[in-house]
Amino acid sequence: MTQTITILPQYTCQSDFPLDFAISQEKANAAAETTTPDQKITSLENTKPPSFWISKYKENENAIHGKVNVIFNKGNEVPSLDAKPEFNVNWIDSNSFEIIDNDEKIIMNSYAKNYKIQDKNINSIDISPLESLMVTGEDDSIIKLVEIDTGNIRRIFEGHFGDITKVRFFPSGQVLLTAATDLQIKIWSVLDGSCPVTLKGHTRAITDTAIISRGRNVLSSSKDGSIRLWECGSSSTIRKICQLDKPIHKIALGEINKEYAESHPIPEVPLDSREVETRGKIIFAITDNSFYGYDLGQPDQDPIFVGHQSLNTAPFSAIAYDNEKNRVYTGNEEGIVALWDLNNLSQPIKLFKRNNTTITSLHVINKDELLVSQSDGQLYICEIANSSVNIKKEFVGSDLEPWYDTCVTSTGIIIAGGRNGLLQKYIL
Repeated sequence: MTQTITILPQYTCQSDFPLDFAISQEKANAAAETTTPDQKITSLENTKPPSFWISKYKENENAIHGKVNVIFNKGNEVPSLDAKPEFNVNWIDSNSFEIIDNDEKIIMNSYAKNYKIQDKNINSIDISPLESLMVTGEDDSIIKLVEIDTGNIRRIFEGHFGDITKVRFFPSGQVLLTAATDLQIKIWSVLDGSCPVTLKGHTRAITDTAIISRGRNVLSSSKDGSIRLWECGSSSTIRKICQLDKPIHKIALGEINKEYAESHPIPEVPLDSREVETRGKIIFAITDNSFYGYDLGQPDQDPIFVGHQSLNTAPFSAIAYDNEKNRVYTGNEEGIVALWDLNNLSQPIKLFKRNNTTITSLHVINKDELLVSQSDGQLYICEIANSSVNIKKEFVGSDLEPWYDTCVTSTGIIIAGGRNGLLQKYIL
């Protein structure tokens, strides 16, 4: 039986709308400086208010377009927004406003900072634990350490010979883990740029990495179909977690759900002495049409979770794991996000999409919220309840350029990177 796919609306607007807010404020300030109350009123009423466009799109429905006028009413310190009859909108702050649509509130949020560090595609991003630095992995072996506040490039790391596919900070914030299409994984010092460790063993391009606990062990996936567990100190492969007959596109690491572990007790088995804090962890991997979950504390065993999408469906392109609720989110190249209950993987419990562009990243945000990026520049948060999926926040500013990766911190900083050096910071 074919499952129903929930179609979500997309809200978008002119990305420089904060400028219109500022212009309106300047006009109000100029009016306040006039000498008499009558002059103030005339100054405001005889000036055309700044405006910006706003649109709503939904598959199989007519698009709705409107214009938002930004108006400072007499005596008000904040503007009112008028987009009627097409939209009901309210000002929130200098960088955001809300749309009220059928009793749903959608926040439209512009970027807090736009970086321009160069014009190469940004394939991967990570933010340091102290949130002062970010690292970008780009085409043509380029890795940059960038100050988040200023956008200044602190350091460029040279040593790979292919496009960078993944970059990560170790928990200390003093060390980087990078991977590339040149079959190499490298460990770098943030302080001096040296590369004391190179991990070799994969036979095709490396697609993703994960760091276990404090970082004595790391994981990597590859188009060669394997996931390898490494000991960083000796630059050695401890073991292969799996060897599939198909490329692995992405991986997601997490703690095994507590309730699941208690209801599925497994005797402990001896682990290699080089392994540190692997027990109790699970690593998920996606291939074109399947995902697999491997218990790291059970070497040489079949996956404990396996999920499949239809063979005539577009390949998987993103995955996120929610260990608290014991579920997995997958995204594919046709824009479909699937929610899987790991207690019953016969089929997804929910499917939703906005359009047919590739899902490029997924992040679980707080309770029941998911951050989604797509290859047409969409970046949004949706709330997933028992019976519905609703758009909660739209992040605008990409101007239809594709996002390739996003990173989000527990304090609410989002960094998104994409084509031709597109790099922006948002606040949740």
